[in-house]
Amino acid sequence: MEWAVIHERPCTFERLLLDPMMDLLQADSYGVTLLHRLSGQGLVQYMKPLIRRLKCAGIDPFQVDHSLLTPLHYAAGRGLIQGVHCLIALGADVSSKDHHGNTPLHLAAVTGSHWVFAQLAQAGASVNSEGRFGWTPIDQASISQHLHAVEELKRLGS
Repeated sequence: MEWAVIHERPCTFERLLLDPMMDLLQADSYGVTLLHRLSGQGLVQYMKPLIRRLKCAGIDPFQVDHSLLTPLHYAAGRGLIQGVHCLIALGADVSSKDHHGNTPLHLAAVTGSHWVFAQLAQAGASVNSEGRFGWTPIDQASISQHLHAVEELKRLGS
């Protein structure tokens, strides 16, 4: 399947999705699935059919890796707005927390990806959610010296 992605063959990818022998949730040694990798690259044209296929099979597409990161954590942390939009539209949990208690909004704040904040907040992400150490997204943006992110979080009510 990854060959089809690497060589930009969406039709081949979609045909492979229909193969009953294909393990669509095969994870690497870190628990990272194909959807995690696609989300971290913002490859929406492959994410959508994969999520739909998993849902049709009765499988939750939004599996966590060994660090409890969801595909939405990957997309938000990279500031991939189309990927974030796709995942939210198809049912990703904007409040999911990794093993540090960080939500996708926390990861976007750490990287200064302020352009995805509003989309996450509109979908129900709390701008004041605390991680395991009591840090909120604005704390993480501030520590990382992302001033535009701090301003955007203030605008959203943090």
